[in-house]
Amino acid sequence: MIRFSDKPGARERHLQRMQGNPLFATEKQEVTRAQLEEAQRLDTEELLDFQQHFQSLLQEAMSLDDNVESDVILKLKEKIDRYYEWCSGLAGDQGATRAALKKLVSVIMRVVWKAAENDPLAIDELEQEEEARQMHYALQDYSLISDLLRPDNLIDASELVPVLLTGPVDAACAALQLFEAEQRAALCQQARALLSELQQQYPEGLTQAWQYLTELEAHAISQPAAGNLN
Repeated sequence: MIRFSDKPGARERHLQRMQGNPLFATEKQEVTRAQLEEAQRLDTEELLDFQQHFQSLLQEAMSLDDNVESDVILKLKEKIDRYYEWCSGLAGDQGATRAALKKLVSVIMRVVWKAAENDPLAIDELEQEEEARQMHYALQDYSLISDLLRPDNLIDASELVPVLLTGPVDAACAALQLFEAEQRAALCQQARALLSELQQQYPEGLTQAWQYLTELEAHAISQPAAGNLN
């Protein structure tokens, strides 16, 4: 019997979703020890890589002088947003690092707001951007959403519906904000078709998935698409 970590990284987390899960293809349901060890190794390497980049980011922010050009500030802000997204899916407890990134972006944004204080149009754009950022950061606090947005496509298109039906349901419902209304409807249709196909084979093993689908369908109708900052 294999043991998963308490706070796994993205690769191990995905193996954990698939282990013994009838929603996934049969060949993906049995996770081997070798697969787990490789996922843990790669997740650890990614964590160490992030930590190095994070320290460089802090040094970059601390080296800014009072006369720094606006484009330098904006590029740094964009980098912080990317790092927040990256950090949210890493192994271990990253709460302190996410808090530090939020604090850092707030310091950066004070400079941007000061530069725009006499420009109503710029202020309006900054207000819209700030609202979008807060929504994006809130979504990133769900590890499921962080996994879905990874640039390496850890979760491929064929796995999207099983992943949403595996949950957690609050994260899966929030993830619907990443899609347009037509895409949300299509995902729910695919989910219902998948569960109907599997129901005879697993008559008692899909109860939770059916419950999740009910909530997903309700959210698919009610939620606007939030998109993301990328």
